[in-house]
Amino acid sequence: MTGSVDDSKPESTVAAQDLPPQRVALPPPPPRVPSSEPRPGLLDRLISIIEMRPIAATLTLFAFSFALHILIQNLGGAMSGLLIDQTAFFLTATGLRDVILLALIAYCFVLPTYLARACLTSFADSASALSCT
Repeated sequence: MTGSVDDSKPESTVAAQDLPPQRVALPPPPPRVPSSEPRPGLLDRLISIIEMRPIAATLTLFAFSFALHILIQNLGGAMSGLLIDQTAFFLTATGLRDVILLALIAYCFVLPTYLARACLTSFADSASALSCT
């Protein structure tokens, strides 16, 4: 009986070989921890917009001050809409003077302030790259 086959081992079936190995289940994701830093408020977002686009912010401020000026003139009775005595506001000498003064205020005072703020913020952000140590 030297040539007999060992029957103690079970034969493997073809179906058992075709099965993919069992995957191990992944652990559940960790719970979301809310960030500890506070969200920026409305004023902080407004300042960041001004720092990114100072010229657009100056033009917006000019438009707002112009609209406020027209509103005050209408409430005071000096104007009716955009007309002063049946003449357009821009065509009168006082209206033209008012627009030029508002533009000068926006250009000479507001725009340099916004640009300086943007430059100081940019310098503060890049100061570590400019240091010699």
